[in-house]
Amino acid sequence: MISFKNISIVYILLFVQPAYAGECSEVLGKWVGKRFDNRLESSRVLESHYHDDGTFQSKAHYIGADGTEMVHHESGTWDCSHSIFIITPEIVDGASNQYETTLYDILELNSAYFKLKPAIMNCEEILDECSENVIFENVRPD
Repeated sequence: MISFKNISIVYILLFVQPAYAGECSEVLGKWVGKRFDNRLESSRVLESHYHDDGTFQSKAHYIGADGTEMVHHESGTWDCSHSIFIITPEIVDGASNQYETTLYDILELNSAYFKLKPAIMNCEEILDECSENVIFENVRPD
């Protein structure tokens, strides 16, 4: 049986015009993204490391307006096809993954800057702010 999710992924990969058509190998390495999350009312620093074997690890550090801190860890696999960046978390905060694959549109990618936005919004499965206007900007760490 073909699921709607699989049809959606195929549709995106085949029929959506790519915003980015460069080399996905530029994703490799370490990235840091900082932003304010309106949904969680906190600042967030995301540190991610993408390996050439298709695996990744990330750590998100949230600090709320009241000073409350939360750290979120993910590891799993990543892939890139044309302008689509695909993340599949396998371990989330030390437990087996309960979330599905997340697709992002790559808006810009070069050796120093990585800008993307969610391709399909499924707000029930996104810990972070969820809106079609959310943009994630990442730079290489110092």
